[in-house]
Amino acid sequence: MSLPTVLAFVAPKGFREEELFVPLECWRDRLDVVVGSTRRGVARGMQGRTHGIDHTLAELSGREFDAVVVIGGDGAPKHLWDDPALCAALRRHFARGSIVGGICYGVVALARAGVLAGHRATVYPDRRAELEIGRGGALLTADSLVSDGNIVTARGPSDAMLLAQAILTRLGA
Repeated sequence: MSLPTVLAFVAPKGFREEELFVPLECWRDRLDVVVGSTRRGVARGMQGRTHGIDHTLAELSGREFDAVVVIGGDGAPKHLWDDPALCAALRRHFARGSIVGGICYGVVALARAGVLAGHRATVYPDRRAELEIGRGGALLTADSLVSDGNIVTARGPSDAMLLAQAILTRLGA
């Protein structure tokens, strides 16, 4: 039996380490995880840790995942929020019923893709305006973790384990 598949998407520079490495450790041996970005090579986190990039979204355009999770960090605004391939992948996976998720600044990519409109969500406090009605259309909460339909959002780095466990639970893994 094959494991559920997850695409964890990071900025090539400036991803938040806890938001990637805590879920990866939690998901080890329970999910088939692909780490993607806007370009191949090695992604560098905000504190200098690195992770190899398995694929770009262009390379994954025909592949379907059980969950797509956007990782935050200060590189997300520049590299992820308005990336057309990421926005299209989020919309496609959301429409087919896959889990779409985000943490911290990564949640804004979901808003920009249009998948949060009318749904409850949370985001890092200094990015709340990006999700509110008139921009992303989300119904904001200050909760650490919010699950609404097939959307899972987490507030920030300290909530990485909550996000990871919620994804596992939602995938039945």
